[in-house]
Amino acid sequence: MEVLGSFILLDSSFIVAYLVEFDSNHSKVSNIYLDVIKNKKILVPPLCIFEVSVTLSKLGYGIVDIEQSIFKIVKSKDVIVCNLNDLHFVKNLELISNNKKIGTHDFYILQTAMQFDATVYTLDKKFYEHSQKIYDNIILL
Repeated sequence: MEVLGSFILLDSSFIVAYLVEFDSNHSKVSNIYLDVIKNKKILVPPLCIFEVSVTLSKLGYGIVDIEQSIFKIVKSKDVIVCNLNDLHFVKNLELISNNKKIGTHDFYILQTAMQFDATVYTLDKKFYEHSQKIYDNIILL
Protein backbone atom coordinates (compact mmCIF):
# COMPACT_ATOMS: atom_id res chain seq x y z
CA MET A 1 0.00 0.00 0.00
CA GLU A 2 1.69 3.20 -1.20
CA VAL A 3 1.34 6.43 0.74
CA LEU A 4 2.09 9.52 -1.32
CA GLY A 5 2.71 12.35 1.13
CA SER A 6 4.16 12.50 4.57
CA PHE A 7 0.76 13.10 6.20
CA ILE A 8 -1.92 10.53 6.92
CA LEU A 9 -5.44 11.54 7.90
CA LEU A 10 -7.34 8.96 9.92
CA ASP A 11 -11.10 9.22 9.84
CA SER A 12 -13.21 8.11 12.77
CA SER A 13 -14.01 4.69 11.28
CA PHE A 14 -10.29 3.87 11.18
CA ILE A 15 -9.69 5.17 14.72
CA VAL A 16 -12.63 3.21 16.16
CA ALA A 17 -11.48 0.01 14.48
CA TYR A 18 -7.99 0.59 15.86
CA LEU A 19 -9.20 1.22 19.42
CA VAL A 20 -11.92 -1.46 19.65
CA GLU A 21 -10.34 -4.89 19.82
CA PHE A 22 -13.60 -6.70 19.01
CA ASP A 23 -14.17 -4.61 15.87
CA SER A 24 -14.13 -6.83 12.77
CA ASN A 25 -11.48 -4.56 11.18
CA HIS A 26 -9.25 -4.22 14.25
CA SER A 27 -6.54 -6.61 13.10
CA LYS A 28 -6.33 -5.16 9.58
CA VAL A 29 -6.27 -1.56 10.84
CA SER A 30 -3.71 -2.34 13.55
CA ASN A 31 -1.38 -3.90 11.00
CA ILE A 32 -1.73 -0.90 8.70
CA TYR A 33 -1.13 1.45 11.62
CA LEU A 34 2.07 -0.39 12.54
CA ASP A 35 3.37 -1.08 9.02
CA VAL A 36 2.38 1.91 6.92
CA ILE A 37 1.60 4.79 9.20
CA LYS A 38 4.23 4.53 11.91
CA ASN A 39 6.72 6.84 10.16
CA LYS A 40 4.21 9.44 9.04
CA LYS A 41 2.61 12.44 10.67
CA ILE A 42 -0.98 11.59 11.54
CA LEU A 43 -3.71 14.21 11.21
CA VAL A 44 -6.83 13.92 13.34
CA PRO A 45 -9.58 16.50 12.84
CA PRO A 46 -11.27 17.48 16.13
CA LEU A 47 -14.67 16.37 14.85
CA CYS A 48 -13.25 12.85 14.57
CA ILE A 49 -12.43 12.93 18.27
CA PHE A 50 -16.04 13.78 19.06
CA GLU A 51 -17.35 11.15 16.68
CA VAL A 52 -15.03 8.49 18.14
CA SER A 53 -16.12 9.46 21.66
CA VAL A 54 -19.80 9.10 20.78
CA THR A 55 -19.21 5.77 19.01
CA LEU A 56 -17.25 4.37 21.94
CA SER A 57 -20.03 5.47 24.29
CA LYS A 58 -22.62 3.71 22.12
CA LEU A 59 -20.45 0.58 22.31
CA GLY A 60 -20.66 0.69 26.11
CA TYR A 61 -17.35 2.32 26.97
CA GLY A 62 -17.35 4.35 30.19
CA ILE A 63 -16.04 7.89 30.54
CA VAL A 64 -12.61 6.83 31.83
CA ASP A 65 -12.19 4.26 29.04
CA ILE A 66 -13.18 6.81 26.41
CA GLU A 67 -10.71 9.36 27.79
CA GLN A 68 -7.91 6.79 27.86
CA SER A 69 -8.71 5.67 24.31
CA ILE A 70 -8.74 9.22 22.98
CA PHE A 71 -5.52 10.09 24.80
CA LYS A 72 -3.92 6.96 23.35
CA ILE A 73 -4.38 8.56 19.93
CA VAL A 74 -3.91 12.29 20.51
CA LYS A 75 -0.94 12.11 22.89
CA SER A 76 1.25 10.28 20.37
CA LYS A 77 4.23 12.37 19.25
CA ASP A 78 3.28 11.77 15.61
CA VAL A 79 -0.33 12.97 15.90
CA ILE A 80 -1.44 16.48 14.99
CA VAL A 81 -4.93 17.50 16.03
CA CYS A 82 -5.98 20.00 13.39
CA ASN A 83 -8.05 23.09 13.97
CA LEU A 84 -10.15 25.35 11.80
CA ASN A 85 -7.32 27.88 11.48
CA ASP A 86 -5.40 25.29 9.45
CA LEU A 87 -8.00 25.26 6.68
CA HIS A 88 -8.94 27.49 3.77
CA PHE A 89 -12.64 26.84 3.34
CA VAL A 90 -13.40 29.61 0.87
CA LYS A 91 -10.78 28.37 -1.57
CA ASN A 92 -12.42 24.94 -1.81
CA LEU A 93 -16.13 25.72 -1.47
CA GLU A 94 -16.63 25.31 -5.21
CA LEU A 95 -15.62 21.65 -4.82
CA ILE A 96 -18.81 20.83 -2.96
CA SER A 97 -21.12 22.90 -5.12
CA ASN A 98 -21.36 20.04 -7.65
CA ASN A 99 -21.50 17.26 -5.08
CA LYS A 100 -24.58 17.53 -2.89
CA LYS A 101 -23.91 14.20 -1.17
CA ILE A 102 -20.97 15.48 0.89
CA GLY A 103 -21.97 16.06 4.51
CA THR A 104 -20.46 18.59 6.90
CA HIS A 105 -18.13 16.16 8.64
CA ASP A 106 -16.96 14.64 5.35
CA PHE A 107 -16.32 18.09 3.90
CA TYR A 108 -14.22 18.95 6.96
CA ILE A 109 -12.22 15.73 6.55
CA LEU A 110 -11.61 16.49 2.88
CA GLN A 111 -10.61 20.10 3.57
CA THR A 112 -8.08 18.93 6.14
CA ALA A 113 -6.68 16.29 3.79
CA MET A 114 -6.40 18.77 0.92
CA GLN A 115 -4.72 21.41 3.04
CA PHE A 116 -2.01 18.97 4.16
CA ASP A 117 -1.93 16.87 0.97
CA ALA A 118 -2.68 13.90 3.20
CA THR A 119 -3.63 10.34 2.38
CA VAL A 120 -7.00 9.55 3.99
CA TYR A 121 -7.58 6.09 5.47
CA THR A 122 -11.22 5.11 5.88
CA LEU A 123 -13.51 2.14 6.33
CA ASP A 124 -16.53 4.24 5.34
CA LYS A 125 -17.54 3.16 1.83
CA LYS A 126 -20.16 5.91 1.47
CA PHE A 127 -17.62 8.61 2.38
CA TYR A 128 -15.13 7.07 -0.05
CA GLU A 129 -17.59 6.99 -2.96
CA HIS A 130 -18.76 10.58 -2.47
CA SER A 131 -15.31 11.97 -1.78
CA GLN A 132 -13.45 10.34 -4.69
CA LYS A 133 -15.08 12.89 -6.99
CA ILE A 134 -13.40 15.68 -5.05
CA TYR A 135 -10.16 14.18 -3.73
CA ASP A 136 -8.53 11.02 -4.99
CA ASN A 137 -5.91 10.39 -2.30
CA ILE A 138 -8.27 8.22 -0.22
CA ILE A 139 -7.69 4.59 0.66
CA LEU A 140 -10.75 2.47 1.41
CA LEU A 141 -9.87 -0.51 3.60
